[in-house]
Amino acid sequence: LSYRVTLTNAGPASASGVIVTDLLSAGLLHEAHVASRGTYDPVTGLWAVGGLALAASETLDLTAVVAAGAAGDTLTNTATITASDQFDPASGNNAAFRDARVRAADVAVTLAADTTRAGEGDAVTLTWTALNQGPDSTAGLALTGTIPAGLTLQGDVPSQGDFDAGTGTWTLGALAPADSATLDLSVTVDPGTAGSSLTAFAAVGATDRGDPDASNDADSVAVAVRAADLRVTQAVSYT
Repeated sequence: LSYRVTLTNAGPASASGVIVTDLLSAGLLHEAHVASRGTYDPVTGLWAVGGLALAASETLDLTAVVAAGAAGDTLTNTATITASDQFDPASGNNAAFRDARVRAADVAVTLAADTTRAGEGDAVTLTWTALNQGPDSTAGLALTGTIPAGLTLQGDVPSQGDFDAGTGTWTLGALAPADSATLDLSVTVDPGTAGSSLTAFAAVGATDRGDPDASNDADSVAVAVRAADLRVTQAVSYT
């Protein structure tokens, strides 16, 4: 984010000893600043302007980076005149602020199977679902997942985007608030897996928006492979 703070002397006399305070709020990290006059200290937020002639203006340009974890927050930057050698007859214009809401998209991932019990050689459909719970849309969304050993991929049908079987990445792209997308993966159960539990996994791999709730970013589902231990015994008796 780039902010420009403009200080103007509306008179009727020149000013001296002018200090403006602009300390970046939590959620904003100082990156750079340029003051047209005086010095700025990013630690204290003090812009020591000094003298300002009648009708003159000076500027302070601040560049800040939005901190991690601020998704969905409204960040307010405030600049206030905090010192001057002269009395200010109109204090109502001695402060100015700007709000910036940090874009966020809470993407919820679910993973389901059309059956959670199958036999060797059976077909199973694994469905990945991505739901954008907002409040903003996302344009760079991708999910990544794993198909466990014991399940062999036969085909994929995404409702949007593309699936790369080599990397296990589903690139969705744009997803508006309240919209969802699905990826159906057709798999078969391999021979020799009877009695095992095969767990598939999917999670948010990339997004161009901050996600305010990481607790729903991943999901898994297990497919139990049926087994039947059949035994034959024989007894003989003599009469």
